[in-house]
Amino acid sequence: MGRLLTAASLLLLLGLSASIARADGGGADQSPVLVGLVEYDSNGPINSFFVTNLTDAGLDPGITTDVNFTNLTFLTTDSMGNSNGPGSPIGDIPSMGNSADVFDSIADNLVSATISGSFDVTSVTLSDGTQVNIDPNFTATIFPSCGAALIPDCDFASITAEITQSTTAPEPSTLVLVTSALPLFALLRRRNRKG
Repeated sequence: MGRLLTAASLLLLLGLSASIARADGGGADQSPVLVGLVEYDSNGPINSFFVTNLTDAGLDPGITTDVNFTNLTFLTTDSMGNSNGPGSPIGDIPSMGNSADVFDSIADNLVSATISGSFDVTSVTLSDGTQVNIDPNFTATIFPSCGAALIPDCDFASITAEITQSTTAPEPSTLVLVTSALPLFALLRRRNRKG
């Protein structure tokens, strides 16, 4: 009887330690999650940089929580190393596919464009239901992919959120293991009381 109780206890401890290792070691995929885009688009004689917020927009994988892009800064660099950006502050960009024109340019020698900002929420839910914490800040840079300089309607960059911590619940298999062991403990306890 003592051996049975010891075996059941070891089985329970092994299941719990495996669950703890998964929760700490990344029950969720720890790679960055797509949350938006920064695009260089033709807009008549003036080209525009648009930023789109894709949180809570039904992407898989994605973030289903309503997260706003805040504290935005934008800067372009031309082939001579000169930098330029908007003359006024950029407003917040709300979730669900909303976008904003953050900067217009007629330059044809831009070699990079960088958007930086913050997320107003850092505890979020991924499309698979996993709860995670994300880094509060982001940066995305567009580099030329179709030539020596940025080309409208060709060049863009993904805005991603870095996962800093997963807060997933124990996996169902661990819950089944723990739950199935409870009647065994009750039976052993009854037998010990009778004896």
